[in-house]
Amino acid sequence: MDAHRAEATLWLQLLAAKGIQDLVFFPGTAALPRVAAFPYLQELGLSSVAMEPGDLAFLLERCPVLEKLVLASNLWPVCIRVQSSSLRCVEVCAGMVPEITVVHASRLERILLWEAWGFGPLNNLISRIKIGHAPKLRILGFLVAGMHQLEIGNTIIKVGTKASPSTTVPSVKMLGVQVKFGARNEARMLPSFLRCFPNVETLYVQSEDPEFKIGHRGPQPGSSGNGKLDLKLWEEAGPIECVQRHIKKLVLREFRGQRCDLDFLKFIAERAQVLEEMVIVLTSGNSPSDQVGTKLKTFMASAKWANRSFVLRHRTCDKCLTET
Repeated sequence: MDAHRAEATLWLQLLAAKGIQDLVFFPGTAALPRVAAFPYLQELGLSSVAMEPGDLAFLLERCPVLEKLVLASNLWPVCIRVQSSSLRCVEVCAGMVPEITVVHASRLERILLWEAWGFGPLNNLISRIKIGHAPKLRILGFLVAGMHQLEIGNTIIKVGTKASPSTTVPSVKMLGVQVKFGARNEARMLPSFLRCFPNVETLYVQSEDPEFKIGHRGPQPGSSGNGKLDLKLWEEAGPIECVQRHIKKLVLREFRGQRCDLDFLKFIAERAQVLEEMVIVLTSGNSPSDQVGTKLKTFMASAKWANRSFVLRHRTCDKCLTET
């Protein structure tokens, strides 16, 4: 790159002068000229890159009208700091992201995370999600219950954290959470997450395979096979604003027919007063007519539904958390 610095500088200046609005970088961004600026760039995609600390912040500072940032398959851990009056969407897929900090983002609407892993030992990955000023944030997920440490304002959300103006993000309407229901320590975080988003209308829940090991997912104390601990967990969850008054659609993905999954569904069914649709997405290889599907129908028939004017659907595939 040093041998071609003049050419690279001219190339970047020409792109900026032409008013480029979409730009995707592939490997080789480590030595961007310090004079680089993209005053018209609206979408930026970074794929399979290795960035030093501060590189991403440097780049974002030089994109004053950037609306969408996508990071895919980054080679090194990347910390994302969002302080922008233009950015509307941050999307991270298949990479290590130890921290996402939203400082001040007046137009930010979406934070989309898929296989966005934290940093640390494989049995204890940690990723911090800090939400400051983001008044228009309406879509967030997937949060991973055993890995993400959620911080709202100056409060770290823990098991048992109560809802208050300083611990909630009322603008969020769609939330996605990954959780291993069979691991009590993970399942206990779900009610705390839900309390932070009191106006959620669409809830996506990805039920993790009990054998899935990445990111604090090994066998944990409190994992239950007979369902007794799980049922008690939900009974002790107490009232949750979004569940009781706002959730209209629940999508549970990777349903395996385990008792812990069924206990969660029953918890929602018996408390969600405005629930209109419950979609159960079966794991690959299962169908609504097999034993798993039959178990679901039998179990849910025994629930005392808070709103009987609902639709229960089961499928074998489903869209990701990208719908508006």
